[in-house]
Amino acid sequence: MFTAKVYNVMVGSLSGAMEEEFAAKEVIRKWNQQNAEREGKVYLISEWNSNTQDLQKVDVVIGIIGNWIGDTRFVEACIESGKRVYLFFNAFQ
Repeated sequence: MFTAKVYNVMVGSLSGAMEEEFAAKEVIRKWNQQNAEREGKVYLISEWNSNTQDLQKVDVVIGIIGNWIGDTRFVEACIESGKRVYLFFNAFQ
């Protein structure tokens, strides 16, 4: 057992880039396995949900954008509330 700071990370696609979303979640899982105990940090993945009530539970938002952008209101609300937001664009679509 070890002590760690827990970060809630919401990962999702704003345009249906499902393969990329899966890959991002897998990277986070592997990071946790390899580094969580040493770093004292754990990243819990939560599913993309644009319900603003869920915004209270989120520390970091990772959005993946394919060849189009869907509804951005949730991302904008996250930015306005001071959450860390990372947007990744798939240049190959």
